[in-house]
Amino acid sequence: MQGFRKFHLARRIMNLCFWSTIFMTGYGIREKIRLIPNTIFRLFIYYFARIIVRSPSRLPGLVARHSPEVLIKNKNGIFKCRKGSNDIWLTSVSYERELTGELDKFQAGIFVDVGANIGRYTIKIGRQIGNQGKVIAVEADPENYQTLLENIKLNKLENVYALNMACWDKEEDVNFFLSSADEKGGSSIKREVSGRVITVHGNTLDNILKGLGIEKVDVVKIDVEGSEKEVLLGMKDTVARSNNIKILFEALNGDYYLDCKKILESYGFVADDKRIDALMYKATKIA
Repeated sequence: MQGFRKFHLARRIMNLCFWSTIFMTGYGIREKIRLIPNTIFRLFIYYFARIIVRSPSRLPGLVARHSPEVLIKNKNGIFKCRKGSNDIWLTSVSYERELTGELDKFQAGIFVDVGANIGRYTIKIGRQIGNQGKVIAVEADPENYQTLLENIKLNKLENVYALNMACWDKEEDVNFFLSSADEKGGSSIKREVSGRVITVHGNTLDNILKGLGIEKVDVVKIDVEGSEKEVLLGMKDTVARSNNIKILFEALNGDYYLDCKKILESYGFVADDKRIDALMYKATKIA
């Protein structure tokens, strides 16, 4: 119990240090100045308002809705963060630290980012590998996709191919439920996260990569809010052709992880039951 308390305290101190210096990530003096009021507001919300607010779970959304449109720069790249969104957090160096560390090891080859959002990992890997590989970024949400394209351009990346579609287990049009503006990472095919729904084109990763002339891949990251199984089912041929492939995938709960693990084991993978960050897992193909 004492060890847990120390960990919890250390985490709070780390978060306090991050949020108190968030304005420093602004890309240029103007952007830093624009972030100062938001930095103060975040500190108030996270460390004072929690004491008096009855529903602390609503506070992150409140913070996101008051975020400015701003350019930020960190070790992963330059990112346009949209007004009234949680983009500042999703692109920060404090978000998904363990997954980011896992991807630090990737220095060459083909990286596929399924559920690329606005490009946190697409940009990171694109900059990291340079002319030693390619990045295929797939994002179904049209608003996220447009910001993804802007971030690719901001970082002057020529090794990234971005597609606005959904990875699925077959080629067909599917309903896509859009998340709220302050939670732009939560849009989903499988979960009705809001009253907004659009139709997007879905296709298998096998078909997508075949259309790009890519036969083998090295690392695939899958974060699609409950559709990971369908993505896995649609990449059987690619997996069969790829040696030493690593798949990093999200599973929203233990039962869903076991379903994904079963599919991966049928492809010859070994899945690590230890989570990477809160919801991500790793599987490696047995040579």
